[in-house]
Amino acid sequence: MTDIRVPVDGADPSVERNLVDQLEGPYPGTVRRVVVPLAGTGAAVVDWTSRHPLLTVVLRRDLAEETVRVTVTVDPGGAGQRVLPPVVFAPWSAAGASVPAYAPDTADEPLVASFPVAVTAERAVDGAAATAVTGAALTGLVELAVLEGNLGRLLYLMSYEKHRLRRAAREVHAYRTLAHARRDALDRIGADVGVARFVDELVHEPASGEVYARRLASPAREPDAAYAHRLGLYRRFLLPTPGAVRRLLNGPGTDTDPNTGLFADLPGGARFTVREDDDQFAVAIRLVAAGDPQHRTNFLAQLRRDRLVLPANSPPNNTVHAGRALPASRLAEVTALRASLRQSYAFDSAHGVAPPLAAALDRAGRVCRALGSSMVWQVTRAQDDAGGSRYELGLGVDVSWPTPAQATDLRNRVLDTGRTVTADRTAEALIAAARAHGVPTVAADGELAWLWRVCGLPTTHRVSTTRMYLSHLPTRGLAVTAPLSAAVGADTPVEAQFHAPGDPGGNALLLAGLTAARAAWTGAGEPAWTPLTDAVARTRWAAVQSGRASGGE
Repeated sequence: MTDIRVPVDGADPSVERNLVDQLEGPYPGTVRRVVVPLAGTGAAVVDWTSRHPLLTVVLRRDLAEETVRVTVTVDPGGAGQRVLPPVVFAPWSAAGASVPAYAPDTADEPLVASFPVAVTAERAVDGAAATAVTGAALTGLVELAVLEGNLGRLLYLMSYEKHRLRRAAREVHAYRTLAHARRDALDRIGADVGVARFVDELVHEPASGEVYARRLASPAREPDAAYAHRLGLYRRFLLPTPGAVRRLLNGPGTDTDPNTGLFADLPGGARFTVREDDDQFAVAIRLVAAGDPQHRTNFLAQLRRDRLVLPANSPPNNTVHAGRALPASRLAEVTALRASLRQSYAFDSAHGVAPPLAAALDRAGRVCRALGSSMVWQVTRAQDDAGGSRYELGLGVDVSWPTPAQATDLRNRVLDTGRTVTADRTAEALIAAARAHGVPTVAADGELAWLWRVCGLPTTHRVSTTRMYLSHLPTRGLAVTAPLSAAVGADTPVEAQFHAPGDPGGNALLLAGLTAARAAWTGAGEPAWTPLTDAVARTRWAAVQSGRASGGE
């Protein structure tokens, strides 16, 4: 099976170990996690005096369709021998998953003297009988770890559910593959290709020589293994490769050979080229309070207090940033980012932007400064509690549209290969990337989308004749409309609309089609269309006389 686990915790998949490593402020060093060496015989010793210890059994490799049961015995063969309840790792558990095995009572005495343990394990594959795991197989399957301290126990308790979530994600992925799907999951794959599970069987009567189909007695049906084998014959046609599609359309041969495929009878014998383009997501987020509208108000206040970057150099903004519980190095980075943004953008004191957006805007500003431009972009709108899905979370800003002279100047500067290279390596790399991707003419790209896109701002959407909307998220003009709050359990109307450039409120696909048709119309030598404003269009429609067609009987 192809494993879809994303190493979000780096090379070490242990959740609790990464929690310990990421402690900040006064907490580093207050929690200790120690791996206890485990012998092939299953013997191990916690050979130090521990404080509020928690002994866990940790899985060392990913599990497939197998169950692992581990039994830990404290003080084996001693006067205080205790056989603990077994811990179980369910199928599809991920490496690094752990289960608590032993938590001594430390209510009266936090320190626990060293103690030996013995570990036994057994493994059952796909419901078969369990077999013992010993020797190198045991040490390769599980290990022991001790987490010390009350804070350590609390962190472990808070993160324990992550192991189950990872296991569930791996199981869902496995059941979506033909090799591991079972029962209903296999039936769903069959429904995708239109192949149902057999509910009857072929029977041969030796005496008469007859072969006939006989209905299986309910609830018997075609076994999973046989059904999966049949589905494999059809699934390859459902998910063809680009090469298979090319061979189907063109037949065998190279690109210069005549077409001998499905369209071989077309004049000229031209061959097809398969082009695959990914459709980019459109992202918009609308914040709706469940129940009390104050929840939304509180959330937005906390967002501004703790998360947003407030570029303007004003006492209130400086106080907000200074009061955030961040390391001094991070506070210095944010201060430098705010100062850099003010060199290329004019922000109001109330403006706030999301950190990723602030970083992308700063990259664009640094590119302009590296090109020798003194242009300052006027920001007319940023985070706005009443700004809807585009502005309420600070995920986009409105900036003034560049004049043709400004756009031409920046284009000439980026195309000037003889310019003096600056010391800003990031800006220089982005300038080189812009040249490599191509810099359109000002007539074709008056909003300078080439600049914003290369700096991490895929959305450049014209919202009026003087302003454009920039975002580090791909929005494609999408806006989501919903009430500010909704009663719990009640239906709530939500509307999503793709706006064309200029935000006319029309259908973006329709306007794109009309734009293409107008270009083709004028390209054929026909007179240009005269667009009508909404007011003029309503006047024209009102002047149209309506009446019934008359005719003789």
